[in-house]
Amino acid sequence: MIKDFKGKVAIVTGAGSGIGRSLALAFAHEEMKIVIVDVNQESLMKVHREIEKIGVEVMSKVMDVSNREQMSQLANETYERFGKANVLCNNAGIGTGGLLSEVHLENWDWIIGVNLYGVIHGISFFLKRMIESGEECHIVNTASIAGLLSSGENALYSVTKFGVVALSEALHQQQQFQQTRVGVSVLCPGFIRTDIVENSQKLAGTKEGLYEVPEEIAKIWEPAMENFVRRIKEGMDPDIVARMVINSIKEDRLYIITNPEFIQFLDVRKRSINHDALSLRATMQSQGVGSGKKRPQIYTHPNLGFSVTYPGDWVVQNPTPVMSFDFMAISETGYPNIIVRVVDASPGGLQESIKDASRFISNTLGMETRVISEIQASLKDGTPAIEGEIEVQLPDKANQMIILILTTQKEEKIIRITLSSLRFTYDKAVKKKLRDIAYTLSLK
Repeated sequence: MIKDFKGKVAIVTGAGSGIGRSLALAFAHEEMKIVIVDVNQESLMKVHREIEKIGVEVMSKVMDVSNREQMSQLANETYERFGKANVLCNNAGIGTGGLLSEVHLENWDWIIGVNLYGVIHGISFFLKRMIESGEECHIVNTASIAGLLSSGENALYSVTKFGVVALSEALHQQQQFQQTRVGVSVLCPGFIRTDIVENSQKLAGTKEGLYEVPEEIAKIWEPAMENFVRRIKEGMDPDIVARMVINSIKEDRLYIITNPEFIQFLDVRKRSINHDALSLRATMQSQGVGSGKKRPQIYTHPNLGFSVTYPGDWVVQNPTPVMSFDFMAISETGYPNIIVRVVDASPGGLQESIKDASRFISNTLGMETRVISEIQASLKDGTPAIEGEIEVQLPDKANQMIILILTTQKEEKIIRITLSSLRFTYDKAVKKKLRDIAYTLSLK
């Protein structure tokens, strides 16, 4: 995460107005060097002069983020002039819409090119250099609340913004996995006081092949459009959004939701998904489809000979360069899962086994862990064991994972069975299920 912005370099696309302008000016006030990009030369140069008055170095480029060659050149010129890039705001965006049965493919080409490929290009030409620099860096991709809540009225726009959210989430997960120094945020604004409607309409006039709404239909929709524009004009000041972005970079926050009031509609969407998924399963099971359970499976260690029984519908996994284990099987969703590791007994032996496991998990995953319980136990045959629970703080900070651990000792080896679950699903029933699996451990 970046705590001190002074002397660092920020790139902002779509910087000629709205959120982009506010971001550029906010970074300038943080004493950063600024690179600003927009397709509108007049508005871009106005912002250029505003930044110069603040007293920081600024480079401006009139260019189209959907153009691969121009974005590649932007990255090259940024590194040639400043030698680095610390904050990349893939902010440029346009809006075009219409009935999906009527709009032309040219509409799709245009909006995907700017809203989605603009972000892809920024990541493609800056990310690797950011990682290789070893410096603290951050990428902010501007999506929309429409990237979390689909909108029939703005279907094309919503499709591209869903893509930006998915891309940002995947990018964030990869950086956490690789343990780079590049943070990621996705900005999901609600109604913000910008000129996106007017600017998009002006740009549409320069494009060929776009769908033109017939005059009689446009008249019918005119009141609705006027209401939509009014909500934008009375929306949040983009300068406030810029301060939210700076705070989120400092706090390494993934989701930047400017208007939390919309979250209630995420709950509505979740309930709809749950309803359809569960009703479909019930219907299929009533017809005798997919209702049969696979018989439990048994894993037996090839050398020590102990065995453990796990659900038959869990899928066995192979070790990876990052994660080593003797045995692993996961449920359909990945949680819960079971991992068996055999390790050399430490000087503390069985008594230190839960703390050793906590340290191992922390070092391997690069996440904070905490032992929350540890009790003396025994296997079904009376062999001494220790049962414990470890809380793991996941990278998104809002969620934790609980790992139920059962350890016992055979000869000079510690046998460690870990069963993982997300905390918000870890109730008494789930805990009992995981314990039942763990205590199938049988020594020979």
